[in-house]
Amino acid sequence: CTEGTRTEILSDIRTWVLSEYGPIVYWLAGLAGTGKTTITSSLCRQLVAAGINVVSFFISRHSPERNTLSSLVTTLAHQLAQSNPVARSIISDALKKQPPISIRPIAEQTQELLVNPLNAVREASTPTRQRVVIVIDAMDECDDFAASDGRDLLRTLVPALCHQGHDVKLFLTSRYEPDLRVMLDRVFYGAQDERETFLLHEVQESYVSADIRTFVTKGFADIRERFPRVPSAWPSLYQVNELVELSGKLFVFASTVLLWIGEKNASPASRLTEVLAATRESRSVGQHERSPFGYLDGLYLTILRNATSDVDPDSVTNSRLRQVLFMVTRGNYDVSLNMISGVLELDPDESAALLDSLSAVVNIP
Repeated sequence: CTEGTRTEILSDIRTWVLSEYGPIVYWLAGLAGTGKTTITSSLCRQLVAAGINVVSFFISRHSPERNTLSSLVTTLAHQLAQSNPVARSIISDALKKQPPISIRPIAEQTQELLVNPLNAVREASTPTRQRVVIVIDAMDECDDFAASDGRDLLRTLVPALCHQGHDVKLFLTSRYEPDLRVMLDRVFYGAQDERETFLLHEVQESYVSADIRTFVTKGFADIRERFPRVPSAWPSLYQVNELVELSGKLFVFASTVLLWIGEKNASPASRLTEVLAATRESRSVGQHERSPFGYLDGLYLTILRNATSDVDPDSVTNSRLRQVLFMVTRGNYDVSLNMISGVLELDPDESAALLDSLSAVVNIP
């Protein structure tokens, strides 16, 4: 998170982490674009800086290595083994057993690689026990989480954590989707007091707006520093207010605008005027009244139109841009610059130039 934003939410979560009372599990839920992963990343950094042992897994739908429950369990176990020699010994023994742990049911993997090591750490005679926070971000990005495997994982892990006292806590994030809500209700049936739920999209818009204002003010200052010809008085207070208002509770709207107007070789002032005018026009005809993502859809459309405005519809460049967008949006994998270069038979420099116009909406490592 940008410094000065999300401070109240992060403070509340840190208080929960350090508390010797209350729920063992914290579920941060919210609509897409409300900043769940950004908050989680900031939380992990702050906890590590405070000397708390964090084992984390950030799920990504488009990454085969980051969207299965088996990879989740083994990654958490690997981090736990690195941080504690007692856990390392138990995990090492589990990996030697037959049949291989990777082909066993997810409940067994969870028991062998997480629960048993955590129990061993708790039973070890040490003067002080370090608090452990298990972080699982974006459960909705893994289709198995809402199914029986996800339920089995949590039904194995959560009761074990409850017996740990408050030495180990579990922090979860996801969209507030019905199937995940039902799954979690079943996991915590009869033990609802062990789960804290925070709905990010229900935070008063005035609080979110203050954070977004801080975020965009810092973003505009960074752009002015990178573009010396931009007037020091830019943008106007009216433009800042309008961007904050259009963003609503969606950090992703503000961040996408800043990315686009701050692209290399862009004219920040012209682009800001363009995107605000386009969004204002769509609002005047009532196109986006029913959806919190309506303005975001319009913003993406403005960016994509701009990327192809000087390109002949029948040109090779336009065809390549369409291929890139297809690969990014339809493939169940992370797309890299080298992959795009290989598919389109281009040099990496040519691929990078092609992607420059899409950098606000397409993240290519």
